[in-house]
Amino acid sequence: MNSSQVRQMIAAGLIGNVLEWYDFAIYGYFATAIGRHFFPHEDAVAQLLSAFGVFALGGANSQGIRAVRILTTV
Repeated sequence: MNSSQVRQMIAAGLIGNVLEWYDFAIYGYFATAIGRHFFPHEDAVAQLLSAFGVFALGGANSQGIRAVRILTTV
């Protein structure tokens, strides 16, 4: 593996990581709006908790996907 390939791999990993964190930051920022639009309207607290619950599931799934990526790359 030459230095050009190593730089490409590092750049690809960096870009993927930045996009993933950006996605989670945007979701977290808009959690209240997501809760209002996609979950039952009876209880505002339940809306927010549901939105953050989906956010947590996404984070857990992200960790599982990352482990699979690492195992398949190595």
